[in-house]
Amino acid sequence: MGNNELVGEIAAANLLIGTFNLLPAFPLDGGRILNSLLSFHYAELEAARWVSVTGRVFAIGIGALAIWQEQWLLAAVALFLFFTARREYFAVKTNSLLKGVRVSEIMLRNFVTLQHGVSIREAAELLLDSAQQDFPVVHGGLVVGLLTRDNLLNELASEGPEAYVSGAMDRNFMRLEPGAILENQITNLSGNEYRALVMQEDQLLGIITHDNFSEFLVLRNLGLRRRTA
Repeated sequence: MGNNELVGEIAAANLLIGTFNLLPAFPLDGGRILNSLLSFHYAELEAARWVSVTGRVFAIGIGALAIWQEQWLLAAVALFLFFTARREYFAVKTNSLLKGVRVSEIMLRNFVTLQHGVSIREAAELLLDSAQQDFPVVHGGLVVGLLTRDNLLNELASEGPEAYVSGAMDRNFMRLEPGAILENQITNLSGNEYRALVMQEDQLLGIITHDNFSEFLVLRNLGLRRRTA
C-alpha cells in the first residue's frame, strides 16, 4: 500500500469518526449540541429528555442496520448509545431534583451506632433486626468509623463471628456538613456508593445510605420536600 493510499484511508476513517460523533445522541458531541439548541426553547430537563429520546431512536436504527448487515461491532455500539442516552437523562434529572437541597434534608436522623468493641456477631444480629445496613462506629463518644453491610459480611466470612467491628469498619468514611448543598457533593457521594456520615464538627447528626438516597429522589420527584429542623 502506497503512502497516498494510507493517508487516504486515515482521512476517511477520521471523517467517519467525526461524522459519527455528530449524531444527536448522548454522550456524543452531536447530542451536546442538540441539547444546547433545545435549551433555548425548553427547560433543562425537558431538553435532555428530547435528546435522550432522539438518541435512542438513532441507536435503534443503527442497531437494526447493524444486525441486517451482520456488523456485530456496530450493533454493540448501538446498544451502548441506547443505554447511555437513558443514563445521561437520568443524571440530568437527578441533578435537577437535587438543586438547592441541603444534606440535612436527605439524611437519616433515626439510626443506631455500634461501639468500637462490639463483635461481628452482634453487628450481624442488629443487621437482621433492623432496616439499617450501615452503622457508624463510636469509641469514647467520638465517631471512629463506618461499618457497611458488605464489610460486615466479608469480615464474617473471613474472620468469623467473634471478630470485632473495628477490624471491618471503614476509617476513611465520607463526612458531610448538614448545611452543604447536595448537588455540589454528588460526584464525591457517588464515588462513595452514596454512603456518608453527616457531622457538625465531631457531632454525628445523621447518615446517608444508598437506599435512603434513592428513596429521597423518588419522593422528591413526587413533589415531597422534607422540612428542615
